[in-house]
Amino acid sequence: MLAMYVQASMTILKKQSKPLYAIKSMEFINTCKTPGADEIARAADIAADEMKFGKNQRGSAEYRKELCRTFVKRGLTEVIS
Repeated sequence: MLAMYVQASMTILKKQSKPLYAIKSMEFINTCKTPGADEIARAADIAADEMKFGKNQRGSAEYRKELCRTFVKRGLTEVIS
């Protein structure tokens, strides 16, 4: 059941609504028996590292990577708590 929620949390929309999946991050969080704050932070780092982010006038790649990290943490925290 957790895997289904994690998959929804780890789907990151790209241009034209084509989803990208943070597979490594999903695999990591699904191996944790009781994920806590440290595991959630690690999963967010893995997700941000496995994605490629572009840049434009609205935001740098680094900014978008940090947003990814933040949103994954928030999503997983909400689902797991």
